[in-house]
Amino acid sequence: MIQTFILILIFVSHVRPNKRNENTYLRLPMGEYRAIFKTIYNCNPVADKIQFNYYLNKKPDNSTEIKGNMTALMPIDDSLFIDVNIAVKDVNGAWKENSFLFHSEKACSTAKKITTQIDLSGLGFNFKCPITVGVYIATGLDTSNYEKLNYIPKSFPYGTYKIRFVLNDKKKQSYGCLITIVQVVRPWEIL
Repeated sequence: MIQTFILILIFVSHVRPNKRNENTYLRLPMGEYRAIFKTIYNCNPVADKIQFNYYLNKKPDNSTEIKGNMTALMPIDDSLFIDVNIAVKDVNGAWKENSFLFHSEKACSTAKKITTQIDLSGLGFNFKCPITVGVYIATGLDTSNYEKLNYIPKSFPYGTYKIRFVLNDKKKQSYGCLITIVQVVRPWEIL
C-alpha cells in the first residue's frame, strides 16, 4: 500500500517544485516518459515501527517487481502524515535535495485515493484503512503499475530521482521510511 504509493509519488500531479529551485528544474528536458526503478530500500531498518523491507526483482521478461515485506508494529491510519522529499541527480552526480516536496495529512486515505486503480495484492494486502498490525509479504508487484496511479502527469523532466517517503506524526516523529531511486527516460530509450 504505502510502498507502492512511495514509488509512484514522483508522478503524482500534486507534487510541486520547491519555489527557490523552480528555475533550475525548468531547464531539464521533459516530455512523455518511462520510469525505470533502480533500487528500493528502508531508511531506518531497525528504529521504525513500520518497516519496509522491500527489494526489486528483475524478471526473465525484463520487467521489474517489488518483493519482500512490510512489518507494521502499529496500524497505518489517518493519524499519520506523509512527507515526500524528492532529490534530483545533477550533471556532476550529486543529489539536489528538496527538488520536489509533498506533504499530506491522513496518510492512509491519501494513499488509498491515489492508488485506487492498482491491484496491491502483490504487496500482500488489499487496501483498507486502517492497515492493521502485521507482516505483509510481497510476492511480486510489477513496477509498471505506476502508470495506473490517479493524478499521474503525462510528461515529466528526464533524470534520476531519489524519493524519500516518510510516515510521521504531527510532531515529525518518523514511524516508517523508504527510499526509491527511479530513472525517468524517454519512452524509446533502453538502458
